[in-house]
Amino acid sequence: MSFDFINDTGGAQRESAQHPPTSIDRNSRSAGGLCYEYGIALAALLLLTPSAQAEHDHHLSLLLGSTELVDSGATGFTYGFDYEYAISRELGVGFVLERAEGDVSSTALFAVADVHITEPLVVQLGPGFEWGEEEDALAFRLGGYYEFDLGQNTLAATVSYDFADSEDDSIVIGFLIGFQL
Repeated sequence: MSFDFINDTGGAQRESAQHPPTSIDRNSRSAGGLCYEYGIALAALLLLTPSAQAEHDHHLSLLLGSTELVDSGATGFTYGFDYEYAISRELGVGFVLERAEGDVSSTALFAVADVHITEPLVVQLGPGFEWGEEEDALAFRLGGYYEFDLGQNTLAATVSYDFADSEDDSIVIGFLIGFQL
């Protein structure tokens, strides 16, 4: 089987089925496909967000909690950082970097959008990558936290579900101790 496609010079080329042209499968239901779909949705959300500036632009939190693998039940103590840049009162973007140690030994990094549903309630979502002892995987995080304002600091209870492009999804539960920068 072969595929015809037009090259940059306008001429047709043949490509064998063993080496088809590489492209992103937008209809894939794998974590990579989901990352693509939610990435497009996140970009649209950012473009449609009102430009009203939040009271504090930068927020850094320390995460202390636990990670549990859904299928195997393995658990690990989890610690890390959550950074948010507030684009508006309703939306922030940032990253989450966390490490789990114990029965679970992995490191995860997510690019996230923080959607502030109400003043204290935040939904967090975004694509990421997990490095584990046995395998590495693309992942997508869907979670949230309830934040208590303590002046320049915050305290939040958080729970996240990480859909991994591997055998085992994970749940992260913990506390965020935050600081306005």
